[in-house]
Amino acid sequence: MVFSGRREQEGEDTANLIRQSGAGCLFVRSDVSNETDVQTLIQKTVQRYGRLDLAFNNARIESPIKPLHEHSIEHFDNLIAINVRGMFLCIKYEIQQMLAQGAGVIINNSSTSGLVVFAGTSPYVASKHAVMGLTRAAALDSLCVFVPLWLNKGV
Repeated sequence: MVFSGRREQEGEDTANLIRQSGAGCLFVRSDVSNETDVQTLIQKTVQRYGRLDLAFNNARIESPIKPLHEHSIEHFDNLIAINVRGMFLCIKYEIQQMLAQGAGVIINNSSTSGLVVFAGTSPYVASKHAVMGLTRAAALDSLCVFVPLWLNKGV
């Protein structure tokens, strides 16, 4: 298992706990909004295990709850960089590796906010709707099968 995050100490602490339980793992510090970091994450995964069979993308930051006109542009840009650009970069390089090896599965975790709207969360809702659209379009582009796993069975 390989996992990643921006906070090195917390990542290494978690990796040590996983190893103490008897499982093998590799922590790779990375910021998913940074293209080089994402490329390095995929490369280190393939170096360690020889391939990338499953990717679970779950990077996100949230917005403070307040009306859209009170959100700062800087926070919006940072939120989009992590929640949307980060997802784009992960999918992009995971697909390249999986196509090269002939198989693989990518699971993208969005949010209920990718399906419905909540007051006071406009930037976050926009980012999670983008993740849903990006996931669907990427599946078509890559000739993959997209199977939505909805928490709400009525959707």
